[in-house]
Amino acid sequence: MEETIRRNAELVIKQMKDLLGVTLSYDEKSVAWLDDYIVRIRADLSRVVTDKLIDVLGSFFGECIRHRYGGVWRQTEGRWGISFDDNNAVFPFAKISKHFDEEGESILGLYTSIPLVFKDVLKGEFSAPSDMSTEMNAQEAQEIASLLKSLQTHEYLSRKYRVKGDEWYEIGNKRFSMEYHNLAAEEDRRVRAILIELEDKLGPAGSILSPGSERIEDIRVKAEALPSPWSEEKEGDFDSACFFARYPRWTRLVPGLYSTYEKWKDDPRFLAEAPKFRPINPSWKP
Repeated sequence: MEETIRRNAELVIKQMKDLLGVTLSYDEKSVAWLDDYIVRIRADLSRVVTDKLIDVLGSFFGECIRHRYGGVWRQTEGRWGISFDDNNAVFPFAKISKHFDEEGESILGLYTSIPLVFKDVLKGEFSAPSDMSTEMNAQEAQEIASLLKSLQTHEYLSRKYRVKGDEWYEIGNKRFSMEYHNLAAEEDRRVRAILIELEDKLGPAGSILSPGSERIEDIRVKAEALPSPWSEEKEGDFDSACFFARYPRWTRLVPGLYSTYEKWKDDPRFLAEAPKFRPINPSWKP
């Protein structure tokens, strides 16, 4: 079985290169890419295809864990996982399955939490999750922070202009509508350029878990009963929390953004913005 797992993992690397032009290896950047890839495709797959993907992607995810943190493949109570000792293990196939079903934390979240959860049994220097910021000098970190700030600003303006354009169209002013939609299109071009630059520098942005479809309606009902987050003094915090949710692997490099996410992450008003987390401020309407 272990040899089959390794062959499956190598197959993932080969096929992603051949079919998508993506170069994967057994590292955190590839785990982040896989996390985002599953989020993008899971809604369009049949159960049969999903089950097949769980086998091969689970193999690759497990090999990423083994290469980074050590451990061995072992079957425990009918489940294959990476064991760090006789009592501590993680189960990559089960985790991939849950990620396809939108349950639990993301696979990137599990991967980066291993040094904290299993710190007493890991062999080697894994006292904290690997962090891209430790590989950057001060100038590079400042450049990334500046790019993220620009991205947030241009996305904000794009949404604002588009809302205004839609509203002017609804009330019959097509000239104003066109002007605002042209402004939004210009912001979108800037956004795309920044996204390309950030992905080239940092790899995929990752994703956070969104509430399942069975919960989202209940969350939205609860959110409607609460005051608008935009009416509060720190409305910028709400927008920043949503920005963090859109690009968690990048934005965790900026401490202030993570703190705003922590503030809002369990609030129904924030959860109701899932899965895209692109909130609309009612005051934008003309």
